[in-house]
Amino acid sequence: MTKLETSKLFKLKQWLTLPEAAKHLSVICGEEVTISDILRLGLDKHLKLSVYFVNKTHAIPGNIVNFDDTKLSGLTVDNLPEELQWDYLPISGVTALMSLKICANQYLNIQRNEVVTIEGVWDLPMLAVCRT
Repeated sequence: MTKLETSKLFKLKQWLTLPEAAKHLSVICGEEVTISDILRLGLDKHLKLSVYFVNKTHAIPGNIVNFDDTKLSGLTVDNLPEELQWDYLPISGVTALMSLKICANQYLNIQRNEVVTIEGVWDLPMLAVCRT
């Protein structure tokens, strides 16, 4: 069958590979759509991009939160990482932001001590870290 959009098989699919998506969008748009176009549309949040883990893999879970729900950590000389401990550095009661700033008022709280096993299809959130 030449047209993917009228294919019975296409209608049964819950997700498409990048080449299949490019072919399908080319038929719908009436012009060539490349894999690069698909990835750009995903980055611009016009399409939902997902990844399929055929085998199990490890991941560190996290949550997107507002500033009010970010994680803070009080630092003292005793609980500083070893590479930051200097004899002449007097630290008492410094608070550090432990969340990763994504953009504006969005932060990522990572479960640093938790590793989970994932498999199957996972949506990619397409987050960009702001440079300020």
